[in-house]
Amino acid sequence: GLTRRFRKATIHANISMNNSIRNYLDDSLSLNGFTKFIRNDYTGRSMIAEVYGNYQITDKLRLFAGFDQRWLNTDQYFLSVSDFGNYESKLNADSARIRLSSFTSSLVYNTKNGINIELGGRLNLHSRYGENATFTFNPSYVLNQKWKFAYNLSSAFKAPTLYQLYDGIAGVPTLKPETSITSELSVEFIGSKHIIAQATIFQRKIKNGIDYDYSNYKYFNYGEQNARGFEVEVGYRNDNWHFNMNYTLMKSEVNTAKFAYDAGFFSYFVVGDTTYSQLFRVPASSLNASASWQVNKKIHLSIFQRIAGKRYEPIFDAAPVKLDPYATTDLFGEYQLGKRIRIYGAVKNMWNEQYQEVL
Repeated sequence: GLTRRFRKATIHANISMNNSIRNYLDDSLSLNGFTKFIRNDYTGRSMIAEVYGNYQITDKLRLFAGFDQRWLNTDQYFLSVSDFGNYESKLNADSARIRLSSFTSSLVYNTKNGINIELGGRLNLHSRYGENATFTFNPSYVLNQKWKFAYNLSSAFKAPTLYQLYDGIAGVPTLKPETSITSELSVEFIGSKHIIAQATIFQRKIKNGIDYDYSNYKYFNYGEQNARGFEVEVGYRNDNWHFNMNYTLMKSEVNTAKFAYDAGFFSYFVVGDTTYSQLFRVPASSLNASASWQVNKKIHLSIFQRIAGKRYEPIFDAAPVKLDPYATTDLFGEYQLGKRIRIYGAVKNMWNEQYQEVL
């Protein structure tokens, strides 16, 4: 990487290259079914080059701009030996490759009377699915140096991976990128160095989400997902005490294809659309609290409390399973023994709560 600084501007240039090789070999006697031998070889390569910088146009207005170029490709080989014969598949980097170019720019406007605005955009050029654009709009206002009101409206995208595009069985070269629009509204108290207080409401809508089709054993783009929630954080700190608590409430639904199992053909088929909760493994409500006490220059004590609400675990060929709420308490202590040595210890889940985060 290189960095060059000017009186009103800074320019950065970076390049990175990565090559990963993974080899899986299974010639065990305990292989499932009729398989006697399995070999998997994966090679992945990426190169990223970027140039970006900022320019102070005036004392209130700043410009950021950049260019990003990414190259990715993969080679894959699979061999299975069984009583039915050999099965072999290959995927070459000549075909399993993508190129992604991005142009980004944003303007940041700051004033001494508390008004701040950021407006930005990004154009993405993908060698497989074409182009898409994202944006961000972030105005905020500071009132009397005590309250900060902020709004965020932004879009984002997630490009399909090389595996999702090119895998010999599950890959679909025509997959579209997953896109989303997020809006947030928050108010924060900044008038004290001891008190922390902030509340945020948010909503996110995803379109063309990438999911797996159990009837055709391929990836596909589902309809849309809607998530919304509320989060509040309060805290207090001084030289010896530090207390913090945050609470989050979330709800999410996804609209996608509905599958049914056909026992006669040992396969799935589409039977219309369905809408269901999509908060898999994510608590609908959660609370985290912590308190720390600096007893003296040598002793520090802390306690952490976590409460997680109900979650749902996805199950293949069955309805999701609800996991019960749980609460855990952790203790932490530290003692400074001289200038160079400190001793610390922790008691985790001190009430021996029985719970599962993942089924």
